[in-house]
Amino acid sequence: MRLFLPFLTIVVALLAGPASADGVSDLHQGATLRARKPPDLDGARAAFERAAASSDPEASASGLYFLGEMDEDTMRFAEAVTHYDASIARLPSSRYAQRAATRSSSLKAHSEGDFAPLVRLETVRRDPALSSNPIALKALTDAADHFPPGPVRVEARLMAAEAYRGRVHRPDEQIALLWLVVRDPRADVIASREAAVEIVDAEIAKGDVDAAKRAQVELGGRLDAATTARVARLVRRRRADVLATTVLWISVVLFGIAVARGGVRRALDAALSVLPLSVVFTIFAGGAGGYLASSYELGNATPFLMIIPLMLLTILLARAWGAVGSTRVPARVLRAVLCSSTVFALALLVLERWTPQYLEGFGL
Repeated sequence: MRLFLPFLTIVVALLAGPASADGVSDLHQGATLRARKPPDLDGARAAFERAAASSDPEASASGLYFLGEMDEDTMRFAEAVTHYDASIARLPSSRYAQRAATRSSSLKAHSEGDFAPLVRLETVRRDPALSSNPIALKALTDAADHFPPGPVRVEARLMAAEAYRGRVHRPDEQIALLWLVVRDPRADVIASREAAVEIVDAEIAKGDVDAAKRAQVELGGRLDAATTARVARLVRRRRADVLATTVLWISVVLFGIAVARGGVRRALDAALSVLPLSVVFTIFAGGAGGYLASSYELGNATPFLMIIPLMLLTILLARAWGAVGSTRVPARVLRAVLCSSTVFALALLVLERWTPQYLEGFGL
């Protein structure tokens, strides 16, 4: 896009009349040299400087703007600001005046330390090798600790945190940098909120729900409602997981005691006696539920199909347990409660590990 703009300026200037021919010719030459592979940057700069000295205000303002772009590309940020401001002063109505004002304002906002921190940041950010190199990232963040307060320090930490999250995969370093951003008084609202959400996401990705909950409490209003709700849902899911695991262990222990007292053979014979009917029932129940679920636009049969073997296992366990367990009413009631709870406990644990997204519909 940048290389197309000089040609557009040339066409407009030619239509304006012969007085602008010299400036337009220089702009055309500069754009051509800049677009070469490899580009002739020295030749392009010389051509834009001639255009900037043209008597034609539009060509002159355009030449100054392109000089500012070239300065910015080579990280000569102070010179870029000078050229952008000169372009605006030369012709405030120039087609590049708004762009020049935007770029000048952005650079001035990042001018702390006479642009030295910005040069340090851009050197790493513009180089794919450096931006994925842990040593280079560590050197940048260590240097950022001594940058003057301002947006460059914040952006350096955010850029490194992004690399640690993905390309480098060092979540602990990522989280530490994000906390520095959140606590930086010079970080703007958007950067602070972005860092806050990423802290919670990183803790969840590590599997540390407790840390995510502590972060959510500390970050408070910096988090959006969706992130807060996600943490609350995961806390409930963990509690449900503990309850499900407890139910399973109680069932297994009591079933084991009953089998030890009543005999393995007796329990096995009782389970096998209902196996054919149980298979038919569970396939029908799970298949019918899956079919009905899949008939809806957003429905999915997967959870029902995954539950089929769990239902079958629970039915067989319940029959075997009933054959060897106590016949007293309290014991029978307890078995019924535990066996029915076991179905839900197994379903919860399986879905949590394989398709946790389905638990969200239950608030987990």
